[in-house]
Amino acid sequence: MSRIEIVSASAGSGKTYRLAKTLRQSLESEQARPEAIVAVTFTTKAAAELQERARRFLIEKGRFEDAQRLRASRMGTVNSVCGRLLRE
Repeated sequence: MSRIEIVSASAGSGKTYRLAKTLRQSLESEQARPEAIVAVTFTTKAAAELQERARRFLIEKGRFEDAQRLRASRMGTVNSVCGRLLRE
């Protein structure tokens, strides 16, 4: 299933939490392949937190190969994700 979800809210309102929860649910149900994820945030701190939460979830579930495959995903700031897409 292909799904696009946009979360727009003010600072400190839980956007990263919400995005991490949605990502976790997609990984848990196997609706999303780890290497096919595109998740964009505005700050490097939020991007790092999102990547770490997803990776930790997969490791806790014993899905070590999926945790490795997550490295090929496109999670980061708007600039980093767009820059990577242009380079590729």
